[in-house]
Amino acid sequence: MIRRPPRSTPLYSSAASDVYKRQHLHLCLQSGSDRVLLAMRRLYNLESFEQLIINARHVRPDLNATTDILVGFPGETDADFDATYQAVKKLGFTHCHTFRYAKRNGTRAARMENQVDDTIKRRRSTVIRELAATNRTAYLGGLLGHNQKMLVESVSDQVARGYGECFVPIQSPCKNSTLVRDFMDVRISKLPRPGATSLRAIPVEGNK
Repeated sequence: MIRRPPRSTPLYSSAASDVYKRQHLHLCLQSGSDRVLLAMRRLYNLESFEQLIINARHVRPDLNATTDILVGFPGETDADFDATYQAVKKLGFTHCHTFRYAKRNGTRAARMENQVDDTIKRRRSTVIRELAATNRTAYLGGLLGHNQKMLVESVSDQVARGYGECFVPIQSPCKNSTLVRDFMDVRISKLPRPGATSLRAIPVEGNK
């Protein structure tokens, strides 16, 4: 019998102590089902994972959380997948690196019963990606009107492009091409244009 791992591990203790400094956090959930996590031999359960995110958001309400999800692990039922869906929805992950389980000969998982059909894996992957996109739209909307310190990666045609403190792409009018690799204070003014990913912003007075 596999024993349930402890809810607190050195990895999680370290992450918990460091997370309060971060506005973007990527933690690997893999599955929202404790049964599947146990089968994967993961050293955490959903409750401990959720608590870490909740604690972080008490300190950083604008925390941008992203994760990894593996769908179609052997034995994953509809109920297991629904638990993953509900976890992604509840925790508001704005991006999920979503992978479909791939059978590899010689591994323990390859010998497990109830291998999941590829069609089901593809469908579940699509559902999680679409949910994360919905979460991202809601998260970006919550940044409207807020100031961000943007790390400028490029300036062209008097437009600066880079990433904000929450690891979200931003673009803003900018006439100073020397700001590349420097910081620029901006205020988020508009959502990305259709088909684009960058929030639109305006410079805040006091920039170089």
